[in-house]
Amino acid sequence: MNTDDQLQKLLLPLVLAAALFAAVAPVARTVPPLSLSGASAALAHWREAYEAAAPMLQQGN
Repeated sequence: MNTDDQLQKLLLPLVLAAALFAAVAPVARTVPPLSLSGASAALAHWREAYEAAAPMLQQGN
């Protein structure tokens, strides 16, 4: 059993995830938080669009 290979299999994903979070952190600070009213309005628009498209979806392509 090669412990170096096992160590690489464990550490490589952790290092990649840490690098990803470090790269995204500055961008995440500038994005405003999602408001619940905005999310509920977007959900209502999606629901209306789905209901309008339901007959076409039932027919298929």
